[in-house]
Amino acid sequence: MALKDVRVLVVDDERRLVDILSIYLQDEGIAVTGVFDGPAALQAAAAQRYDLILLDLHLPALCGLEVLRALRRSSDVPILIMTARGETIPDADLALAADDFIFKPFRPREVVERIKALLEREASS
Repeated sequence: MALKDVRVLVVDDERRLVDILSIYLQDEGIAVTGVFDGPAALQAAAAQRYDLILLDLHLPALCGLEVLRALRRSSDVPILIMTARGETIPDADLALAADDFIFKPFRPREVVERIKALLEREASS
């Protein structure tokens, strides 16, 4: 899969973080949509096919765990969870539903590399 054909949904209530990640991903040729709460994430995922979703756990209106549950009922899109360092995932089944986790704070370049790895793994399966 060529990165220029890749679409990523970035979901985080920190607009600055969404903007920074968008810049790094777009520099790789990846098309990015950013949303800032759980309901907007579900609406975006229903309206458009994404190759990967980068999802924060702490979201307003509908938490990231609920978004993950809802997404997994209808999709097997790769999901990379962003969470605060030291935070525990309350439900082991949900931990299994995510494809990877990355802990904040992180370097944007690390996120890009993880996304590339997930996309490569998905393409080869």
